[in-house]
Amino acid sequence: MSATPYSECGITYIAFGNRFQEEARRSINSVRRQVPGLPIAVIADSPWTTDPIPDFFVERPMVRTFASKTDYLFEATPFQRTLYLDTDTVLARDCRPLFDLLDDYDMGLRFVGPDTRGETRYLFHPHPHSAVLLFSKSEAAGRVFQEWKKNYDTALANDAGKGPSGPSADSELATAIARSGARIVPLASHVLWNAVEPEVLYAPPVICHGRFPDIERHAACLQARWRDRNANDPLQSVWLPNVGGLLPNGMRRSDPFLAVSLAWQRLRNTLAARKRTDA
Repeated sequence: MSATPYSECGITYIAFGNRFQEEARRSINSVRRQVPGLPIAVIADSPWTTDPIPDFFVERPMVRTFASKTDYLFEATPFQRTLYLDTDTVLARDCRPLFDLLDDYDMGLRFVGPDTRGETRYLFHPHPHSAVLLFSKSEAAGRVFQEWKKNYDTALANDAGKGPSGPSADSELATAIARSGARIVPLASHVLWNAVEPEVLYAPPVICHGRFPDIERHAACLQARWRDRNANDPLQSVWLPNVGGLLPNGMRRSDPFLAVSLAWQRLRNTLAARKRTDA
């Protein structure tokens, strides 16, 4: 890193259209609360005149498909080290240590499962989640985006006329990563907490992803889960959106088996702690 920590780092959004610009404002506000002074850039198709105002504004023609990422993100970000966030994210705590990973890696992202839509030889390549991308302006990261754009342009051509938003770009990103030779660091579940999927978190969430109106309240509950933890509690928290709550904070009364499971785990932890003390 430079002598002035994080001086070449910043957060970048792509926000074409009113819906995504409104989402971006919520996300920008969360960044300003958690990391005041961290520069923010927005790539959009019209001047940004409504608060909160980003530190950098980059105007580009509107692209309605995921090609907005492959076309613009690497070339238009004003930072040497970029944390890209989708507009439907909020920042729950200080993200600056993420940039330190780029001392040793070219790119970081979350992988969320097997990618079964790409080439056969990448059948078991983990599925990349492009809602959050950490990258430097290195030559290797540039190769990822170059290959990603080539792959996605081909996918768009094959998908012509099937819908205005086009196909997802994640499978093409998997292929680009495999062929780029870039140093990729997988980001943990707590770095990108995907609120629409069941998650096991081993630390408080950093970036929260999802269009729940109260996602920041859920994140605060998870933060409290670690702040209030004692030695007899399990070291992880579980998020199960299909049962409508956090565990153990906010667990519904209609989930008795989950409550019993938690009580049993606490009892085991207590007995194990006593055994260590007696020894």
